[in-house]
Amino acid sequence: MSEEQDPRIEDLARRAREREEKELAELLRPLDKAERSALADAVFATLDAKGAPEEARPAPVVPIERPKKLGARRRFGLVGALVAAALGALALFVLLRRDAPAPIAAYTLSVEGGNQAERGDRPPEDVVIRLDPASRLSLALRPGSPVAGAIAVRGFLVREGAARAWEPPMVVGAGGVVRIEGTAAALFGDVPEGAWDVVLLVGRPEALPDEATLAKAAASGDNLAALSTHRLRITLSRPRGALGGGGENEGAPKNRVSQCASAPAEVLPDALVQAEAARKRGELDRASSLVEGVLAQGAPDTRRAAIRQKARILMATRGRFDEAAALFREAITQDHAAGRLADELDDTFALSYGLLLDKRAFGEARALLDGLGPLLLACPEGEPKAAYYKGLLGIETGDLRAALASFSAAAAGAERLGLDVYRSAVLEQEAEVLAVLGRHEEAAARLGQARALAGPSADACRRAQLASNAGWIALRASARSGRGLDEAKRELDEALVITREGCPAGLGNVLVNLALVEHERGRGKEARARLEEAKRAGGWAELGGWQRMIEARLLLSEGNPNDALAAHEALRAEGERLLLPELVFEGALGRAEALAALGKRGEARAAFGEAEAALVAWGRGVPLGEGRGSFLSARQRGARLWVEFLLREAERGDARAAREAMEAARRSLAGFVQAFHWVNRVGALPAEARRRWDEAVAAYRHERAVLEEKAAARGPGAGGLEPERAALRGALDRALAALGAGEAREAAPPLSVPAAEEALFVVHPAHEGLAGFVVTEGGRKVEARRLGALEPSSAPAARAEAWLAPFRGALANVRRVRLVVPGELLSTDWHALPLDGAPLIERAEVVYSMDLAPRPGAPEGTTAVVIADPTEDLPGARGSAGAVVAALEARGLRVVSLLGEAATHEAVRDALELPSVRLLHYAGHATFEGPDGLEASLRLARRGRFSVADVMALARVPAVVVLAGCDTARAAEVDAGAGGLGLAQAFLLKGARAAVATPRPMGDALAEQATRLLYAEPIERDPAHALRAVTLALRKASPEADGTALRLLGE
Repeated sequence: MSEEQDPRIEDLARRAREREEKELAELLRPLDKAERSALADAVFATLDAKGAPEEARPAPVVPIERPKKLGARRRFGLVGALVAAALGALALFVLLRRDAPAPIAAYTLSVEGGNQAERGDRPPEDVVIRLDPASRLSLALRPGSPVAGAIAVRGFLVREGAARAWEPPMVVGAGGVVRIEGTAAALFGDVPEGAWDVVLLVGRPEALPDEATLAKAAASGDNLAALSTHRLRITLSRPRGALGGGGENEGAPKNRVSQCASAPAEVLPDALVQAEAARKRGELDRASSLVEGVLAQGAPDTRRAAIRQKARILMATRGRFDEAAALFREAITQDHAAGRLADELDDTFALSYGLLLDKRAFGEARALLDGLGPLLLACPEGEPKAAYYKGLLGIETGDLRAALASFSAAAAGAERLGLDVYRSAVLEQEAEVLAVLGRHEEAAARLGQARALAGPSADACRRAQLASNAGWIALRASARSGRGLDEAKRELDEALVITREGCPAGLGNVLVNLALVEHERGRGKEARARLEEAKRAGGWAELGGWQRMIEARLLLSEGNPNDALAAHEALRAEGERLLLPELVFEGALGRAEALAALGKRGEARAAFGEAEAALVAWGRGVPLGEGRGSFLSARQRGARLWVEFLLREAERGDARAAREAMEAARRSLAGFVQAFHWVNRVGALPAEARRRWDEAVAAYRHERAVLEEKAAARGPGAGGLEPERAALRGALDRALAALGAGEAREAAPPLSVPAAEEALFVVHPAHEGLAGFVVTEGGRKVEARRLGALEPSSAPAARAEAWLAPFRGALANVRRVRLVVPGELLSTDWHALPLDGAPLIERAEVVYSMDLAPRPGAPEGTTAVVIADPTEDLPGARGSAGAVVAALEARGLRVVSLLGEAATHEAVRDALELPSVRLLHYAGHATFEGPDGLEASLRLARRGRFSVADVMALARVPAVVVLAGCDTARAAEVDAGAGGLGLAQAFLLKGARAAVATPRPMGDALAEQATRLLYAEPIERDPAHALRAVTLALRKASPEADGTALRLLGE
């Protein structure tokens, strides 16, 4: 369980509030004169030094321990330490081991991203990579063999014979692999537009010459002995109409002069100084008395300072926020009139904090923060804090994507200002949101950075919290990968040592986390010991729910199914009493397991069905914060257990169980995609709907707090809470109505039935390995098998033998195979796996299905939209466009051609929304960006992009979509391993029936060849047949080419 996390309600919101009180009090107080000056100096000190050669200075050495065999995951602290070092160093030295250095191996440079001259191939030496601020660039320097010892990496940007130092964030992995990744805006900041040569030099520290020699070699093109030199040509540009500087977090303060530090310093009376000290000690009555005296007698300036302090005292006093808010507004008015801009900013932030986390007046808080623009123009050093509060607002209102963007901006701003403690806290918050979204590797990296910034000098509770959260993230990651439990235990053991020595208040939380880890490791005795100690340690009241969950699970694993049954029934009853969906689900699922252990298979079967229904109910509350941190992993665990139970029943001869298991697997995989979309639904609300949502969420949180307070006062198991439960249920319904999600209450949509000559092939994770199902004969026959779980590196023949061969008979005489598989298996080309000596696609058409609910058929359109070579650098895409247009017109379709510069964002959107459009053909650059896939986009003319978000905003989409660009079938993988979003998936979700795309880079020549073959077939009528014909033709004509790169995705 994550540090300071309520596992049942308002997961991240509550942690954010508690963290504000404990770790971020520094952020809420007004900045004094010295601090403001320091901030301004940190922002602007480098401006006057531009153009002056910088004296060589020693590059820091970051010691890290020798790599050990830790499984698939690395130590958390490593990433943060390396990134932190890279951000602040002119030369990056990374001590990979303490042994004497060996000669360095030759390095090679690989490049991904930008506007490459082919659709994803590695660019040739003479190719220029074009980048606008939003473009992502990934550079990897890889040694020919693993490097031991210290290495140094230096970067320069060269133009017109002059070199300037380049200091991008770098991460150095095991063996000496160096990675530089990010958007162009983040990597190049305020570097002027135009052409540049990027020069990277790698070598041993002792071989590194002085700064002037390095710069001269970079500028002249000379290669220095003992260094590995790499060059890349880029062009930096901005979209038309864009202003300089990029977004909110990309260098905005650098070009502006701060006015915050211009006001003279205030001299406060002793009474106010004493009042502030008393407030910090928690002596609110004394602080209030001292301030009242100043208010009664002070001069106007002194009264303004007293009003500001009185507002903070009232905000810290329970039940007096409305009075505090009135005083804050009065203070803000006086600050503005007096020209005290920094005070005005601080008071606005303090009021925002109270509106967010005390009053829960989200609409007011949003309006206050959105209105800060003019003030931030005058005080750019306030931008990081403004971004931080917008992140908190995103958490409170369920807009986690907006929260992530805001925290990223806050962290970048804090880095510019040198606020390491603040940046550490923001990175930790960002890590928690990433963990909620199932992006555990990124979460671990952010937390590693936070720990490196906090350092060993941080107080014990801060260090324990960071270690405990690292353990929690590793534990959650293990639920998906099966690895990471040892790492979780190591982190939590460290947290335990720290809490015992210096932070007893956190002891109970760490012990609960350790009990969970030990239980997952199968060490029941150790888990029981930790749990009993946690009970004795006490701690936050919320830990009781987790303790009861662990107790119930332990009883089951200890072989006490009767006691486990009673414990889980009590847990479910408590969840129903308090309307806590996570407790209801955990109780229902554990009850099913206990009944199965008792041999009551019929009752267990019904109980698993109840657990599935409880999960659906829980999912309704996820946007409101109900168990966000554990919902996706709980869904995965429940589905695995349910499918495993039914599979065992099928193995006992229950034919009906095989069908039920298959249907449960399909609902599970489809439900993961649904859950993934809920996370992003709030961010898409228009302004008026957002206002209603903010109000509804605030009302829901209020009713939740009322129910919890009364339940706590009456004690566990007490009744008499029906009015409060009714109020909370009503608030939930109103909130979901505001989100436009009332349909979530309806029954699950029906599952599609395979056609007569079609085999539906379903694969789902089981308790061990995989469960496979094949449905044939129009849905009448279901076969179930256990399948082996193979490593991704396994040979195609091994995968075919493990996954296809058990169903050889069922697949023998079908015309089409429709695949429904989890996301972690989508990187496999199933259609190319060999079965009895021939690829599967030679036997039948193959469709990678999203298994969407059946939809009414749309009338067939008569128009095709052809978009080709919008960036005017792909001759194959432009050359094949004529053949595409001619083929479609010959078959009676009207064609809207958008070639080259004509393919603007507006023109593409308007063409796609024509009511008669039946087919879209796109041939050009495409990029997969953003860990959740929502930033994946098709490149358009005038540096435009058509993203997943743009697709989801279309009024309608064509029935058939052909996306001949890199990574167009690639999808983000959500927490539970189901397929997430990408470009092709977005079109299908919006209503397309079929999408031809590729999950990897695709060269221009191969794409042209495939396109010409594809449109020789009636693809608009039968895309599955057309693609099969093309794949077979490509394999025959060019066996060495990637003839199976294209695949068909369907509903």
